[in-house]
Amino acid sequence: MRKIIIFFAIIIFNAVTLKSQEADSLSISDKVLTFKPVGVLYKGAPLLVEGILMKEHQIDFRDFSYTHFPNFSTDIDTYTQFAPLGLTYALKLCGVESKSSWKDLVFATAFSYALGFGTIKAIKNSVYEKRPDISGNNSFPSGHTGIAFLNAQILCKEYGQTSWWIPAIGYSFASATGIMRVMQNRHWIGDVVAGAGLGILATETSYFLKDLFLYREESPRFFPSIEESKEEKLSFVDIAVTFNHSFNKYKLSNNTFLDILDGAGTGIEATYFYNKHIGTGILADYSAYKLKNPNIHSDSTMSFYFAGLSQYFSFPICHRVYLGARAGVGINHIAKNNILNGIVPSQFMLRYNLGLNLSFWVQRNALLRFFADYTHSDLEIENQTLDFKTINLGAGAAFHF
Repeated sequence: MRKIIIFFAIIIFNAVTLKSQEADSLSISDKVLTFKPVGVLYKGAPLLVEGILMKEHQIDFRDFSYTHFPNFSTDIDTYTQFAPLGLTYALKLCGVESKSSWKDLVFATAFSYALGFGTIKAIKNSVYEKRPDISGNNSFPSGHTGIAFLNAQILCKEYGQTSWWIPAIGYSFASATGIMRVMQNRHWIGDVVAGAGLGILATETSYFLKDLFLYREESPRFFPSIEESKEEKLSFVDIAVTFNHSFNKYKLSNNTFLDILDGAGTGIEATYFYNKHIGTGILADYSAYKLKNPNIHSDSTMSFYFAGLSQYFSFPICHRVYLGARAGVGINHIAKNNILNGIVPSQFMLRYNLGLNLSFWVQRNALLRFFADYTHSDLEIENQTLDFKTINLGAGAAFHF
């Protein structure tokens, strides 16, 4: 619970700070988002907190990979982690204008790598987390994923203002790298999420220090103005991860209890706004929950697949921060499993969700979104229809279109 409070505190602190700047000039508000530590923290800290939560609760997605990709093996993730950085330099070589000069870009890249690699290596040597495939004790956090998101964030910093698809490509390569690390049983999901947060933090810190120490003048602004942003439709495509707090404990016919413990999820949503306040979107996600029962293995998990529709509401509380809400309905599916010997059969059921979110403009075509959703659905256990309820805390990168 303490870490959940910390997660909310980070988001609320940033919202309050930005709201307090609403009456100030655009340049002061820009400095808050671009140069101040608060602008560095909100872009990576929530992912790091989520990764720590998942690690401490021993949440994993191994059931998904074992079920759908039991023999998955590749070394392409060794190369995809560098693809976003390769794209950054390729665009620069082709003459596409970026935020930084060549000198600044090389400096930011070198400093980001030194800070990111050094931090990840230091944490690995301190935490000493065993890998899921028992091949070593340096699982947390994921170095491949950290470097991949470090590179994706460099691409976003340099070309996020040019077109939404450029950072989308970078984050897609970074996300694919993390997914492959989990599918190969090299990392827990918490390792990957925390690595992503650390990679983003390293790049943001590098650019912050570059601007702070090397230059007195303001860096160019590629953000929407107050007037543009307040009239902007917030249509987006979002890739997100969630920490799912579960309230669910059921008494079985054999007088034992089935606990569905905290879980994690990942998903993608696409939302079209008709105007700056109202939109409709689709959401698809996958969630895995740890199970506890005297008659099952301690590492057992239950997987949920979801697809649904949501109605979105949004209101700009200052020129780069939108407060939003969503209400949705869809179908939850539990595939056939042998973990509980038919106690929880394969089933489809309605799921309802209601939540709040904050969207931060970080580039003209890129946003960061933080949200908290309450979900409720039915769950059939031993021929009884029971309630299944969670609170999902999530963070994601969104690409505006």
